[in-house]
Amino acid sequence: MNINTADWSSYASKYLLEGIQRERYVITNLDIDDISRDLMAKVNIENIYMPLDNKFHLSAALNGIIAGQLTVLYVFLSRQLPKDREIYIAREDWLYKKPINNTNQINYIIKEESKFFKKNKTFYQLQVDVNQQAFMGNMTLVLYERLNHV
Repeated sequence: MNINTADWSSYASKYLLEGIQRERYVITNLDIDDISRDLMAKVNIENIYMPLDNKFHLSAALNGIIAGQLTVLYVFLSRQLPKDREIYIAREDWLYKKPINNTNQINYIIKEESKFFKKNKTFYQLQVDVNQQAFMGNMTLVLYERLNHV
């Protein structure tokens, strides 16, 4: 059954169609603890797309983008690696316990759970805590060996 745009467009999420493209995040503080090696970051959200209830909610989609960027930064900065290789998010699982309504100083903590090597790749399993466990995530990143430069 083919459904034309007029039949589905009123049901579509306005946020996913246009809002997320408008929102922008800014990392305002980034630190790696010398002892625990955890990455701690503070993030602000700008150009907010206000939902129908006129109350900001950090979306799962935007959170995934922010957490993805922070975990990539964690792998390179914590190991002091040059950005001369590719890294990919292989898996992410999230539990959303309570809404995050603040737009400033959203706290992210990245902890390394484990790391292993397999066929020229390093796999990092990371835990992500957002705003004191309001959102909890587990992410696996794959870091490829250094790119061959010609």
